[in-house]
Amino acid sequence: MRYDTLRPMHKTSQRGFALGIVIMTIVLSLSLALVYLNRSHLQLSISGIHSDSVIANFQMEAAYEEARNFLEIAVEDIRMDGAFQLHPSTPSTDSISNLNAVYGGSPAAALNFLRHAVESQSIDTSGVMDPTHPHFDFDTAFSSDWTPFNTQDAIMERRYSFEARAPIVETFGGNPSIFFQYDYTLEVRAYGTSHFSQAASQEKGVISILLSRAPFSRFALFRSQNRNQDGNILVFAGGDTSAQIQEVFSGPVHLNQSPIFYGAPVFLDVFTSGAAQSSWQQMSVSGYSGTAVFHNQALGDQETMELPTEVNNVIRLAVGDSSPNAAFDNTPLSSGELVNFLRETPGYTLPGSAISIPPGVHIPVSDQTNLVPKGGVYIEGDSNVRLNVVQGESDFAPERWAQISSSDQACKFQKMLIEHHDDVSLSREIYIADEPCNSTYVFTPDPTALPHVLAGRINGNVHANGKIDQLGGESRTRPAIATDFGFTVSAKKEVRIVNDIQYEDSFYHSMDSDGNVSYAPVATPWGDIDGSGIHPTDQNVLPKINSESKTVLGILSTHKNVLLHIDAPANLNLHAAIFAGNPNHYDSSTDLGCGANHANQRGCGFGNEGWNTNTGMGSFKFLGSISEYRSQSMGRTSNPPTGYQRRLAYDQRFLEDLVPPAYPLSESLQAFSRVERFRAWRLVQAED
Repeated sequence: MRYDTLRPMHKTSQRGFALGIVIMTIVLSLSLALVYLNRSHLQLSISGIHSDSVIANFQMEAAYEEARNFLEIAVEDIRMDGAFQLHPSTPSTDSISNLNAVYGGSPAAALNFLRHAVESQSIDTSGVMDPTHPHFDFDTAFSSDWTPFNTQDAIMERRYSFEARAPIVETFGGNPSIFFQYDYTLEVRAYGTSHFSQAASQEKGVISILLSRAPFSRFALFRSQNRNQDGNILVFAGGDTSAQIQEVFSGPVHLNQSPIFYGAPVFLDVFTSGAAQSSWQQMSVSGYSGTAVFHNQALGDQETMELPTEVNNVIRLAVGDSSPNAAFDNTPLSSGELVNFLRETPGYTLPGSAISIPPGVHIPVSDQTNLVPKGGVYIEGDSNVRLNVVQGESDFAPERWAQISSSDQACKFQKMLIEHHDDVSLSREIYIADEPCNSTYVFTPDPTALPHVLAGRINGNVHANGKIDQLGGESRTRPAIATDFGFTVSAKKEVRIVNDIQYEDSFYHSMDSDGNVSYAPVATPWGDIDGSGIHPTDQNVLPKINSESKTVLGILSTHKNVLLHIDAPANLNLHAAIFAGNPNHYDSSTDLGCGANHANQRGCGFGNEGWNTNTGMGSFKFLGSISEYRSQSMGRTSNPPTGYQRRLAYDQRFLEDLVPPAYPLSESLQAFSRVERFRAWRLVQAED
């Protein structure tokens, strides 16, 4: 072995070796660091994509709800009164024949109806289309191209498509109609803030719009002649203090003639008149300053509408006319027809020789064995009618409760006490069972007599071939009409309302003289809520009812007035649609018609018997609608005021599809519209 092979290293070589080790260590550390950073970046990217996907999905859900609500509002707000005829592309009148001629020729024409009906919602109080309104241009509002929402930190887009079906036109019967349907597709998509992910949603459905003759109940107030029974011109009044008349109208108001405003009455919905706006009069008199307040459209030069001179469909349904067109048939019934319809009533069969209906309360049934009800109630003669909602033993007289079947005792009943004027024995006490019971109990005044138990419920039409001198609930602190029951109480002559009539499922909000209403309800027909100390019989409350309720009452006189009785209480509550539209003057030979044979005095309507005598009456708190030929006056703007000041709460359900049974129809059209979704899905996908 050579010596030099065993020599130690030189110092220079040792330093070089050490440096190499250091360099290798640094390189290895850097490599490890790069691997760590790369893995961290990957984890951050995965986390970011997940977060972005969540944000995109959240934004898509919000976009979907907004886009769908936008469509629903546009469709559900379609109305044919007033603004529709002012659209530059629509017919000047909206009869079925005109609409069919303009929109019924092709799918493209039918789609134009949807376009024009939605765009009409942009017409402002001056009758001009407002370009800032969201529905001003249908094709922009519901674009078929992807259109962004107004967002800052993310992108949300929507688009719509519509396909019209052929319209269906019905011209037979007493209520012609035209039915439009549209298939629609709604799509939305949204991105997260970093645009890693996209979420999408699609919905398909059908828009349905039925146009038919509008019942007069759709008006909060309809008046043909703007004068009272004495020929004096009527005014809408809004005083300077709560001690004066303060009129607030929360629904559509129509006058065929020119209106006159004293001070600042408040109109929360559309106000229309058959007269040009240039003829409207605004007056400021002592205590009544300011100008009328319109929160919606105020339109002149609208179509005048005539009230029907014959209203016989209410009689047909009361006596059990089962013909398909009975609800719209106003052809008078002969004595022979009445006898045939009312041949069989509980416990009595008219003899074959009968040529007229005897006095009494008649309920048509199939026969004396089965007692299946065929109609409602027909009263021959004059009567009083008292209404109540009862349930349980404590609400019944003991002798009545003992006769209610045990299987029916758990049910609620609509009670109707009909007191006949001719003879006590002709009176009847009727109990109509609610679901799930299916029966009607008819009692005579004899407490020992067994009731007639009908195998079913009578329908909701009660007609008196005479007058109803006193109509009202049995108590001011109980409801008169049971939840989801529908009635029309009518008379050939006067109907006088003597006491409160309240819907069971109504409630009350406090309200000030400017029409401001409290958010939470403060009372029900039974009294205050949660110790509010405010009761339904207080002056400054406004009645309301849930939009889904089917509880409804119509009150009408076919040939005379509907009046608040001279003995009606202060701060009266009345929930109903009222009709008194006969235009004829009083005829002493028939005892029909209203007023003198003079153009400014004849005609019937709704009013208050104590309009110019009773003081301290407070508010007439009304939920419903009033249709009249000529007002019979509610009060005077004297010092002190006489009669009632009006708190007229329009029943918004009348703008939808709720109508009292057999209620009179106008010649103008109403739109019943809805959006039905039948398929919807959501898609979520990631994008680089």
